[in-house]
Amino acid sequence: MLYPGSFIDIAEQSGLIVPIGGWILEAACRQLNLWQHYNRELTMHVNVSARQFFSGNLFEQVWGLLNRYQIKPKSLILEITETELMEDIRFATNLCHELSELGVGLAIDDFGTGYSSMRYLKQFPISKLKIDRSFISDLSVSKESREIVSAIIAMAKALNLSLTAEGVETKEQELFLSEQECHQAQGFLYSPALREAEFNKFLEDSVVQKLEDALEETLHLSM
Repeated sequence: MLYPGSFIDIAEQSGLIVPIGGWILEAACRQLNLWQHYNRELTMHVNVSARQFFSGNLFEQVWGLLNRYQIKPKSLILEITETELMEDIRFATNLCHELSELGVGLAIDDFGTGYSSMRYLKQFPISKLKIDRSFISDLSVSKESREIVSAIIAMAKALNLSLTAEGVETKEQELFLSEQECHQAQGFLYSPALREAEFNKFLEDSVVQKLEDALEETLHLSM
C-alpha cells in the first residue's frame, strides 16, 4: 500500500499525474454509478491536480464519463486547490463554467492556505469550500485559528456556498464547528478511510437499516 504522499510529487514532476488522474477519475465515476444504486444522493469528490486541470482535455474526459456511467447531475465534485486555480485565471474560469454546465460541482480544497483573491474567487462557479485541516487541528488552543475558521464560515454563508471542515478528530472541534453552523465535517472522529469492500458493506447496512426503520414506522402507524 502506497499513500499519495509517497508518489504524488514524483508523478507531478514526471507528467505521469495526468494519465494517473484520468484513470482515477474514470474509476471514481464507475464506482459512483454502482454506489448510487444503494443511495441516489451519494456524491463523489475527486482530487484533480493542476497539470490535469490545465491539460486541455479535462472537459472532454468528464463529458464522456458522465455519459458513459450515467452519473446523476451534481453528484460528481472535482476538488482543486485555490493556489492551482490562480495559475491561469482566464482558462480556469472558462473551464469551471463549462464543467458547471455539465452538472459537475467544483470544490476548493485546502481553503485558507493559498493566495486567492476574493475578487477572482467569486468568478468561479464554486459549489463547496473545504477548510484546510491545519486550521481545524488547533481550534482548541489557537484563538487565531478559531477566528479564521469563523470568518471562512461567515464568508461561505454570505456567498451561499457549501462548507466542509477537514481533519475533524475531536468532539471539541465538532462542537465549535456545529456552533458556527459549518455544514459538513470529515475526519477520523467519524471514520478512517475505508476500502471499497468496507464501504460497500457500510452502504448495504445503511439500506437494510432504512428498510427496517420504514417497516417499523409503517407498523406503528397501522396500530
